[in-house]
Amino acid sequence: MPVKIFIKTYGCSHNVSDSEVMAGLLKNADFEIINNEEEANVVLINSCTVKNKSESSFFNYLEKAKATRKPLVVAGCIPQTMPEKLAGLPMLGTKQVSHVVEVVEEALNDNPITLLQQEPHERLNLPKIRANPVVEIIPILDGCLSACTFCLTKKARGTLRSFSPEEILKQAKQAIAEGVKEIWLSSEDNACYGFDIKTNLAKLVQQIATLEGDFKIRIGMGNPQHFLRYSDELIEVLKHEKLYKLIHIPVQSGSNKVLKEMKRGYTIEEWKDLVQKLRKAIPSLTIATDVIVAFPGETKEEFMQTIDLIKEMQPDIVNISRYSDRPGTSAAMREDQIEGSESKDRSRFLTRTFEFLAFEKNKKWRGWEGEVVITEIGKDNSWVGRNLAYKPVILHGNYKLGDKAQVRIMYNTVYDLRGEEQEG
Repeated sequence: MPVKIFIKTYGCSHNVSDSEVMAGLLKNADFEIINNEEEANVVLINSCTVKNKSESSFFNYLEKAKATRKPLVVAGCIPQTMPEKLAGLPMLGTKQVSHVVEVVEEALNDNPITLLQQEPHERLNLPKIRANPVVEIIPILDGCLSACTFCLTKKARGTLRSFSPEEILKQAKQAIAEGVKEIWLSSEDNACYGFDIKTNLAKLVQQIATLEGDFKIRIGMGNPQHFLRYSDELIEVLKHEKLYKLIHIPVQSGSNKVLKEMKRGYTIEEWKDLVQKLRKAIPSLTIATDVIVAFPGETKEEFMQTIDLIKEMQPDIVNISRYSDRPGTSAAMREDQIEGSESKDRSRFLTRTFEFLAFEKNKKWRGWEGEVVITEIGKDNSWVGRNLAYKPVILHGNYKLGDKAQVRIMYNTVYDLRGEEQEG
């Protein structure tokens, strides 16, 4: 009987992609990948260290998994950044994904090995089992060029190393041939793709968009100072029919003082200029952003600058995070940490502000008619489709993943649109 492995994944789409590849490699080595944890012989946990919440969830889950006395393997960002907390357990770092079979086999023989070397690694065009059969996640680079004072990503993933356009295109072609409907380009900062190999993201995306097939491309998060270096090229490629009209540009704070202390590398004015330029060129563009509230030393006045920015620019999506003190970062060492109750109050206030604006913005989609692609199974016997601007459209009916539907938007919520299929 094959050894059964359950994989638990925390974190971003890059982590999801790593888990897909580990699953594919293990399956090729005659292990069985299962979704039922109780039936597993081995539990593999792919971890994330971006926020305290994800780290706490990981350690809580780890303790429960240990209690089962099943062999455990820990992968991802936590072993890479804080291996001392996992002493005695088999560990697999972010640059060692292709060695997962070796680590699992040794764990089964009660020989916990640790592979955490930060080195160039084989990553693309490996076997995989997709988490979503119609979505292909392609990591386009490792690491980043930033030095944010609140973040452990650089410690976990290293500095920028762009993967070759040829390898990325090869993986995209194979995924399209296998029937995927969305290609997600993923990394810690897509905007700096290619700076180390004399190209850029816009050029890469243009090449992918010219591939034959019925698919859409979703560009993942990128920092504004890098997008600004080739904004004209970016606009042109975003206009392509195979591109979702979506871009994710973190702002993090409405205060230039706070941004400087975060070492973000841009100003509010630069972020606003980029967003305004993109919107002028592509009016239907969905703008997503990230905000951290209660960064150490952030005054109430500086927080209100963030509120004012969100009111003025009205991004379509705002991912709101309370500041997390990540161990070893310079921000965590500051003495002017903001207490939890104040952090919660600021998060709630920003959330209420955004939700009011988002509901009003989504109203503008009422009556819209057009095509959506069904890419997710929703709640309560519903399906989730995506329109040209990657807006989630909730539908009820007889669908399967990858189907297309002509819909009319009837009403909206803060976070999605509600549609009905149009006949003919």
